[in-house]
Amino acid sequence: MQTYMHLMGLTRAMYLAVCKDTDDVYVERIEADPAFAQGLLAKAERVIFAATPPQRISTDPAWYQCRMCDHAPVCHAGAPDALAPEINCRTCLHATPVDGGWHCARHDRWLTEADQRAACTMHLFIPSLVPGKQVDAGEDWVEYEFASGNRWRDTGKNKHANTF
Repeated sequence: MQTYMHLMGLTRAMYLAVCKDTDDVYVERIEADPAFAQGLLAKAERVIFAATPPQRISTDPAWYQCRMCDHAPVCHAGAPDALAPEINCRTCLHATPVDGGWHCARHDRWLTEADQRAACTMHLFIPSLVPGKQVDAGEDWVEYEFASGNRWRDTGKNKHANTF
């Protein structure tokens, strides 16, 4: 709410909530807090333009916030139902968010939204998204070792939803 008020130039807004159990209505007038809104916008910018995903909320997969998170299987390596992240330019180590869009270093070009969703055959996962230790790499591949001792070489070819 603070961010919306800040971006729209509002000095106040009304917060309205309805209790699903009793249909009681809660109403509160919220005053704008420009410093708080600027802090939220700065945080969003840090997350968007970070070279790696943010740190986990907890290292314990049983932590209540992790149990309710859709991304827990990816975040907590070793989870039995761990899935590979989606294959798109935003999960590729060649792509970088820059002011105004995304740029691919591999192909040295700006990426449209359609490009980002499609990805290319040279897609290589950002290493921090892979639930294993990076052990080797070449120009067009990265090799990982998992806790089980198995190794996997990300070559950008023949990937599917359950790569790991």
